[in-house]
Amino acid sequence: MIGKLRVKSPANIAIIKYMGKIEGRAANGSLSLTLNDFATDLALESLADPTAKGVHPNIYLQYKNSNGKLESPSAKFSQHAQNVLAHAPALLAEWKIRPDLTPRSIRIQTQNTFPADAGLASSASAFSALTTAILAAQSQSLAEFAAVFERSPAFRAQMGRLSARGSGSSTRSLLGPWVIWEEDRISEVPSSLPALTDIVAIVSEKKKSVSSSEAHLRVLTSPLFAGRADRVARSLERAANAVKNGDLKTLAEISWSEMWEMHSLFHTAQPSFTYLEPRTLEFLNWIAPFVHSASPGTNPPLVTLDAGPNVHVIVAMSDAMVWQARIRERFPDLKLLLDHQGKGTTLEN
Repeated sequence: MIGKLRVKSPANIAIIKYMGKIEGRAANGSLSLTLNDFATDLALESLADPTAKGVHPNIYLQYKNSNGKLESPSAKFSQHAQNVLAHAPALLAEWKIRPDLTPRSIRIQTQNTFPADAGLASSASAFSALTTAILAAQSQSLAEFAAVFERSPAFRAQMGRLSARGSGSSTRSLLGPWVIWEEDRISEVPSSLPALTDIVAIVSEKKKSVSSSEAHLRVLTSPLFAGRADRVARSLERAANAVKNGDLKTLAEISWSEMWEMHSLFHTAQPSFTYLEPRTLEFLNWIAPFVHSASPGTNPPLVTLDAGPNVHVIVAMSDAMVWQARIRERFPDLKLLLDHQGKGTTLEN
């Protein structure tokens, strides 16, 4: 029986967005950059517990908020833990990882290293961490599980399909740095791009008035939604080739266009809604020339937003200090958060 383990799973930022759900499934494919330090830290402790029913452990979940206060997680998070538990034996057996059948209790505590409502999907890091932790805890040997987990992207991709039942975007956090999720296919994209830094300009830290889950439903009513899956499929192919070929200019143009298309879906939904603040638009107007008119020999930024008002400016790591200074000079009142690309979820005991 595994006594203790820790999982660190990062957030990711989509360049091509998964937006809209049809019958519980993502309406289109997506491409994302996995981050590193913006992550969910998860601690798991497993104890023998004769009150556990059969071979199923009792699971106790806690979340530590940004103020250090312990809270109960959402019902969706708890339900996902049970779902992973139910599917664990078959998935582990498929990869010849011996399951642990000891009656016991499992205590899990999670904490995010980044603030809520910062333009990062905390569900991606949280659900991928939970999926990994429970599967690992259901193994007889952490070393046995870790050997498969660390050496086989195909295993992590299969885990991603299970994790996506709790949070679609979580499937991309298990791999990295560049990940495509399309239907049931989750794969890393080989990259010739330079190492990248994500600079997040915090325009607003207010809780958003329309949740991401609600946004996925409302965009289906937009007249712009027709044909989106086909448009995204073409963009995905172009973007994946740009990543493989190290073509930041093409990727920057795709990222810019995709950002505006997603927010246009919001603005034309019934009822319509927006996440954009006046300062968001001011920032985007200022940075647009850098995206479209990069000087020869310079790298354009990848600019995007998630379902929120805060702007991600993704640049070559070698250019990060220049971009921080540039943004601070123009927008001295905005808080900046920084992270760099990562390789996905990690596991330790």
